[in-house]
Amino acid sequence: MKLKKYSLKPNEAEFTDFLVFSPFSTKLSWLDNLPGIFNLNRKLNDGQNLKSDPSEFSLYSSRLSKISSLLSRRLLEKISSRSNDFNSQLESSLIQELSLSQSEPEAMQVLCKMWLNVRYCDLIILSNGREFLAHRIALALFSPKYKAYFESKQEFVTRIQLSQHHPKTIGTVLSFIYKSEADLSIKTVEDIIECTIELDVKSLLDVCENFLATLDKKCCLQALQIAKKFKFKQAYFKIYWQLSSNFDQCIKQSFFLRLNSSLLIEVLGDEGSRNEALMFKRVLAWIYMNKDRYTNERLVTILEKINFSKIDINDFDAIINENSFVLQIPECLSLFKRFIK
Repeated sequence: MKLKKYSLKPNEAEFTDFLVFSPFSTKLSWLDNLPGIFNLNRKLNDGQNLKSDPSEFSLYSSRLSKISSLLSRRLLEKISSRSNDFNSQLESSLIQELSLSQSEPEAMQVLCKMWLNVRYCDLIILSNGREFLAHRIALALFSPKYKAYFESKQEFVTRIQLSQHHPKTIGTVLSFIYKSEADLSIKTVEDIIECTIELDVKSLLDVCENFLATLDKKCCLQALQIAKKFKFKQAYFKIYWQLSSNFDQCIKQSFFLRLNSSLLIEVLGDEGSRNEALMFKRVLAWIYMNKDRYTNERLVTILEKINFSKIDINDFDAIINENSFVLQIPECLSLFKRFIK
């Protein structure tokens, strides 16, 4: 799933102090000072002497002291290995574009070019042993949590340690921030949601919820469990309606055996128009796969959601014979004896 539309609103709240090179107090006012600021940063990276202008140097000295020696070496190695002419032209072009930006979406487009060309990145996101470069201002535009965080930390480069996410997950979140694109699938959306919550990118969270709500019946059980886990109420009710409308087809899905017990009980609570014998058979298959994870009492609670009166006795006997393991669970055996009587 790819999105091309910018989610930023025209009257977005003002942001301050996100670009490490210059604090700004009103929306886009920091753009006026970017050429001089970036020129200063280039001098710093090139190792030029700044003592000729002590006031200029003192303004940024506190931030420079926080750069790790490793990061400094990497920056210098990258700069020395590239063509100075090409760098100068590219950086001048990016600075000019950013200076002419009249809105946050326009500024984000330029920041995206900086991101793709690895220019002026002042944010390092660490996850699962990998480093991902970005810009503090870009994340701050989407994340109230990190907007406040960056306001309180005046570092030259900020490092953020996240949980163990797949590299593609971080890439998807950054791609959404910079390019308003989100490549989602039922296999990746759960990790993306967890990363999105951690970074507090609410607009992407809304996209993920909408994605779950629009999946077809082939994925509805997995989508339902994800929606319940993250308390996506609107998505949950839309998916549940789809499940109720295609119940017998949906419970045949392999993911049925991976449902957690609480969601399974909710699903069984809605009898609706379903084949009770098929439901009983699928529940026994679920019990076989999950019997070591739950107590016998929990398994009985699940079986009690089956309306045995709707199952023909011959069908019941056939299903039990195919799943004789369940008779070895005393509590389940007692339940079946009550039904037979």
